[in-house]
Amino acid sequence: MSFNVKNFSFGKLFRTRNLYHYIDFIKADIVGFQELNSHSLNYLITNLDDYYIVTGSKSSYIPFYGEYTSILINKKYKIKSYKTYALYKDIDKIRKKDKNDKTPRICVVCHFEKDKKNYMIINTHLDNSDSDNKIKQLNILKTIIDKELSKDEYLIITGDFNMSIDNKRFSNFIKDNKYLDPYKDEMSSSFPSKPNMKMIDHILLDKRLKVKDKHIDKDINDFGYVSDHYSLICEIE
Repeated sequence: MSFNVKNFSFGKLFRTRNLYHYIDFIKADIVGFQELNSHSLNYLITNLDDYYIVTGSKSSYIPFYGEYTSILINKKYKIKSYKTYALYKDIDKIRKKDKNDKTPRICVVCHFEKDKKNYMIINTHLDNSDSDNKIKQLNILKTIIDKELSKDEYLIITGDFNMSIDNKRFSNFIKDNKYLDPYKDEMSSSFPSKPNMKMIDHILLDKRLKVKDKHIDKDINDFGYVSDHYSLICEIE
């Protein structure tokens, strides 16, 4: 699952409880979060007994600012290693940002194992304003993938890319790297406040993986308000 959980809002305590109940209900093996705040992160760590929280570094030192792009992984998987990268020229310089960005942009990479098969997930959140920044970050993301991915690993990418498939450079990124895009024909929006805008949240997959089922969960707020984004849920093998 990929899920932007809306960091910058009031009523975070109640939303965090709602998020916990939602995650506990869906029981996804892996969740890539965007805009996860410190309070929500600590609450999930305390209450979700069946999961590892691959925390990663926060994108900013400043309190109430920045985000975690943490990854939730079921404990039946074996975590091998993980690291946070900056989506800038110096990928190791976390908490720095380009002048046109509202907040620093990061990604978390995690290597894990299940049934003697190796996987790598990379979870991220690209800039939501300047289009040139997004393209630069997309290229840096590919550099990080090339640096981290081993030949024997299956790749999973989750994230809020703030770009739809209508963006030619984003669609070329998917096509050139031969990623599976389970939602490529989806006409619905993952950002309900802009229903006429196509999906900006994405799950991209190694072409060797098979998609069994996928949907956009438009019922996320049945447990009480959680986020202004819908979550994406994809079953793969």
